[in-house]
Amino acid sequence: MNHQPALRMSKPLWPVALAMALALPSALAQAPAKPAPKTLPGSAWKIDFGRGVTGTVFLFCKKGRWEIVPQRAGSIGAIGTSYKESGNTLTTVNSAGGQTEKWAMSRDGEVLVLNDGTTTLRLHYNGETQC
Repeated sequence: MNHQPALRMSKPLWPVALAMALALPSALAQAPAKPAPKTLPGSAWKIDFGRGVTGTVFLFCKKGRWEIVPQRAGSIGAIGTSYKESGNTLTTVNSAGGQTEKWAMSRDGEVLVLNDGTTTLRLHYNGETQC
């Protein structure tokens, strides 16, 4: 039998533990994301359709094609045969039917804003893509 005396505390420890956790060095905090690149090839962006950032990701592949990957597994996104940046214009070509779409591009801080005249997408940089 273990006859060690029971540890008695006059105050609960959770407030102390919380205070210690909040005071952890910033090195243990999540590292800040890389800044958004100035050009699109090889970049991935989370899409905000106007209702907040979603898990749906817009990929700009290094070889010139693009993909929209939905958040939900098993959902079908979109694939494009090509995209081209020219000044403040992004031109995308959809692989289904070859439809071409022109988007006005602008930046709002680290957010890339695309507008085709009817739809506005706010893209939040999500890192690099290997496609």
